[in-house]
Parts: sequence; structure tokens; C-alpha cells
Amino acid sequence: MANVTWAQANDYARWIGGRLATEAEWEKGCRGPDSLVFPWGNAAPRPNYANYGGFMGRLTPVGFYPPKYASPYGLVDMAGNVWEWTSSLEMPYPYRADDGSDDLQAAGPRVQRGGSYQSDYREVRCTVRHGVDPNREQNNIGFRVVWSKP
Repeated sequence: MANVTWAQANDYARWIGGRLATEAEWEKGCRGPDSLVFPWGNAAPRPNYANYGGFMGRLTPVGFYPPKYASPYGLVDMAGNVWEWTSSLEMPYPYRADDGSDDLQAAGPRVQRGGSYQSDYREVRCTVRHGVDPNREQNNIGFRVVWSKP
């Protein structure tokens, strides 16, 4: 899904029995246990790896790219397609469990990860993050649902 605010994404995830990933969970899901640069490894992206750089000019369906470009945990589309809302407030990184970033009731910018179909190759790295007004919605902002407790 795209064109959703943070609250819409968060509400939908809860409605179907899941939640948004924390920023730390999202990064771990993308980088895997070996701290990869991109979900598929450390090689620079190519247009057949992910939807970025305007090559497709539009969103692609989830799973459009072959599973060999998924993260080590089998997560697809971790790079490009849409920026993904996380549940986390924008705070200095690296993550600290006691910094309040996981407070769902707190106001402030929420972190997006993953880059979009419009992003250049540098923005689809697993470590790129942006704090965004949670009321922002546009066609390159979406989310993924996590099905386990934090």
C-alpha cells in the first residue's frame, strides 16, 4: 500500500493483527546477521535487483523482483519501491532501547526506511533513514506489517 500517513499505516497494521516494525527491526531485517549494505549483499544495485532510480517509473507489485534479491531473512522489496514507515520516532542513531523512540503515543517525525522507486542508488542502502512528518502521504510512501511482538 502507498499514499498512507504514519497513523493510517499503524492503524491498518493493528487492525489486521500486526504492527509496524521498529527502526532497529527494519534494519536488522534488511541487513541480516552479516550487516549487509543492501538486502541482496554488498554489490551496488542494478535495475533488475530493485525498483529505484526511476527505471520503472512507477510502483511494482510486492515480489516483482526475484527472491535472490531478498534480504537474508527472505524479506522482499527492502530496497526501493516505497519508503516504509517504521513505528519509531526519529532519534539519534544507533538505536537505544531507553531513548523513547518506540513510544507510539509521542509526537514527532517518524522514521522511514528503504528508499523508493524514485530514489537514487545511495538511498536504497539498508542504513539510510529519514525522519518524516507522520501526516505526510504520497505515492512513494508505504509500509510493511510485522506479525510478531517486539
